[in-house]
Amino acid sequence: MIGLTKRIGRSTWMTGLLVFVGLMLMSGTWAVTTPLSASPDEPSHIIKAAAVVRGELIGTPTERSGRTDVTVPDGIARVWKFTCTAFSNTTPAGCMGAIEGGSAKEVTAETSAGLYNPIYYALVGWPTLITSHSFAAVFSMRLLTGLICSALLAIAFSALFLLRRSAVTGFAALAVVTPMTLFLSGSVNPNAIEIASGTALLALLLLLVRGPALPRPGWALALVAVSGVLLANTRGLSPLWMVLIAVIALVAAAPGRVRELFRRPSAWVALVVLALGGGFATVWILATNTLASMGHYGGAGDSPTLAFATMLLDKTFDNGLIGLFGWVDTAAPGYAYWVWSFLSLATVLAAVIVARGRLLAAVLIAVGGFLFIPAAVQAASVQSSGYIWQGRYSLIAYAAVMVVSAVAIVLSDTSRIRVPRALIMRGVIIVGALVAIGQTYSIMWVLRRYAVGIHGSWSGFLKHPQWHAPGSNVLWIVAGLIGAIVVSYAWVARSSSEPLTRTEAGSESTDSPGYPAEAR
Repeated sequence: MIGLTKRIGRSTWMTGLLVFVGLMLMSGTWAVTTPLSASPDEPSHIIKAAAVVRGELIGTPTERSGRTDVTVPDGIARVWKFTCTAFSNTTPAGCMGAIEGGSAKEVTAETSAGLYNPIYYALVGWPTLITSHSFAAVFSMRLLTGLICSALLAIAFSALFLLRRSAVTGFAALAVVTPMTLFLSGSVNPNAIEIASGTALLALLLLLVRGPALPRPGWALALVAVSGVLLANTRGLSPLWMVLIAVIALVAAAPGRVRELFRRPSAWVALVVLALGGGFATVWILATNTLASMGHYGGAGDSPTLAFATMLLDKTFDNGLIGLFGWVDTAAPGYAYWVWSFLSLATVLAAVIVARGRLLAAVLIAVGGFLFIPAAVQAASVQSSGYIWQGRYSLIAYAAVMVVSAVAIVLSDTSRIRVPRALIMRGVIIVGALVAIGQTYSIMWVLRRYAVGIHGSWSGFLKHPQWHAPGSNVLWIVAGLIGAIVVSYAWVARSSSEPLTRTEAGSESTDSPGYPAEAR
């Protein structure tokens, strides 16, 4: 078994495939165990996707800010009828009753996502052309979202693993994949693609400008182009996050690496593709005035200064970073907050302690973006829209902090720190187990909320559920657990297979030659 694990760990594509399979299992579990229309604003995103693949990119504006009317099949329009659990975590999903799939007859439906960029919706909306049955269409779109997100996050894991010292980079990658990230990946919502594509983009860029020389960098540049275009075209602020990621990568770059990279024609091709993708996103935002049409929420009329302070002091570390499920009505179990707070805090503190020069500057820029961009955006819009920001909107900035912090730790001059392989692997296994438990427990927690309400008992959940996922709740808990174990196993395999050097005392260390020290 140990030999097989090491053979798997030596192969980047095999560990990446395992991560993809594990993430897809967990995203798929969230997709199936979340009742119809039971994730944030999902009915609007479902209707938008069905309209886009039928050629209606925006629809007819209504009197309500940011909302449009579109024409979709009746089976899609009726998803608004299944929102009885929204904002009430004591209401079991049995309130939906029997789900009637509806017909293919075209009707008018309202969506608050009408002005949003159509790229994501075109990617996931095509199942509605095959079936207009509410259940089948929605769960197909959810699984497609999970497929895309799992692929992008697996690419990010693989890029970080190529930087070596996978015990560190895998630790940070697991910090990125919070239960909230996977919940969004199992719903119809462009927020998930934004997080996954941003994570992949930064990991790939840092691999190119700070990692070991790749014999064939063309594949990495192609993935940079794909992930960058997807990122730019997900949400209204996505081009801003794309700029932040580019700045982080440029600041972190080793001297001469960017110039060397652009000696390759493939780098210029990737840059042109990114420019075209970012240009389209910018034109769409300006043409539709998306950012000024976000609706009206509480706090409208507050001063920008008050909004900035409120965001910075009260909402920066919102529960939605780790887990705020349903229609932001169900917090994750306390255990999950403990695990991911530990992962994220340990990663950032270690980076700030050991990083120097360019890498430290890149980490501080990422942290600054996480802290101040949401506050600045909310301050700019509070008088017209009120307080609209949610923790999940900051997940891409959080992911950027985790990724660049991991790279800063790995590439900093820590050669005098000697840790025996046995201790490192013990830590990897323990952390991997804690994460797997946290992901599975979060699934169980939310399933109980939908089966018997948030205050219902575990025995009632198991014996007398008022609602259950297709098949059985226990089946999907097991599926989520298997997915979490697979991802953790991939990390263990990669960490156990990396080359070792000998310390002066003759004990094993994971300090491999070839890691560039920080440029002073």
